[in-house]
Amino acid sequence: MPIVIKCGSYQHGDFASIIVSGKDYCCNKPGINMVVMDFLKFKVTEITSFDTGHDKVAVEQMIDSIHMVNVGAIAFLATRGEVNYFMTGNTIQTNTIISLDYI
Repeated sequence: MPIVIKCGSYQHGDFASIIVSGKDYCCNKPGINMVVMDFLKFKVTEITSFDTGHDKVAVEQMIDSIHMVNVGAIAFLATRGEVNYFMTGNTIQTNTIISLDYI
């Protein structure tokens, strides 16, 4: 099952893409785009995005959503545009637990 994640900055197309088995499931919205896949059933179970660069509430929603990812599932993330403006120590700590780093 091939999975391809692509992101392009403003200078390179301004897009986010999460392709699973040839189908793009990504919302392609500004911020962090997330696709959750149940690896036991090989099905995409959630598609969402969080405009963490422009909406402080979106950061808390993202944390809640990440904590609700079921055991046996994996979250694929692609970023588009500004994503870390409202990121706090709590958000970065939560994302570090799931192996996300911000550069």
